[in-house]
Amino acid sequence: MRQKIVDILEKMGCENIIQLNNADVIYNNPKFYMKDVKLLIIDIGLPGISGIELAKKLNSYPEYTNIPIIFLTAHSEVNIVKEAIQSGATDFIVKPINEDIFEKRISKFISRFKGRSTNLYIHEEDIKEKIDIEYQRAIRSKQSVSFIILDVDEKYGEKTLLEIKSMLRRIDMVHILKNKRILIILPITAQEGCKVVIDKIHKKLSEKNINLHGSKSITFQPESKITVENILEELKLPE
Repeated sequence: MRQKIVDILEKMGCENIIQLNNADVIYNNPKFYMKDVKLLIIDIGLPGISGIELAKKLNSYPEYTNIPIIFLTAHSEVNIVKEAIQSGATDFIVKPINEDIFEKRISKFISRFKGRSTNLYIHEEDIKEKIDIEYQRAIRSKQSVSFIILDVDEKYGEKTLLEIKSMLRRIDMVHILKNKRILIILPITAQEGCKVVIDKIHKKLSEKNINLHGSKSITFQPESKITVENILEELKLPE
């Protein structure tokens, strides 16, 4: 399976691919093994240190938090998937691997280290893709995901974003949109949790004298019939 993954990655243009049959060496010496790493694909079920344990360890280092971590797993149980996401996983793929699906899911991460911008700003044409990624992951993991849009004074855009990031979890995502609107994505967050986050944000920004002109939110539950288009419409985002 490792060789199959390597073959797919090489076909996609990746170089310097390293295979390891356990996570122990990276766990024990991350500063040596993680130097210049752009993408990490880990099997959850490994001998010794598990993939989830390794992800948690790496996410305790600020310098590794932006490295995409893709989990491979033979498990689809909700509790395992939830723990994987909370450990810092960017995505997960259920085995056995379908080459076409694997390539499609990995390609968006590879594009990041082939020159595509990775800063906190997001272009309008990328918004639907970003939301669709989290929408599909919520379906696979059988977990809710919440989306929030904040309207702030343009001059406070980046300051607001930094204040918000300081309140959120590692797995949460924040992006500045056109006209300094802010998109917040909260994986594994039901409607009640989303409301708590919005209330905390309003309170914190008020204390910092940052004006909020309004907020919109929507929570997607996998069993619901809400579509990506419904989410974009509710948040007043371009389709």
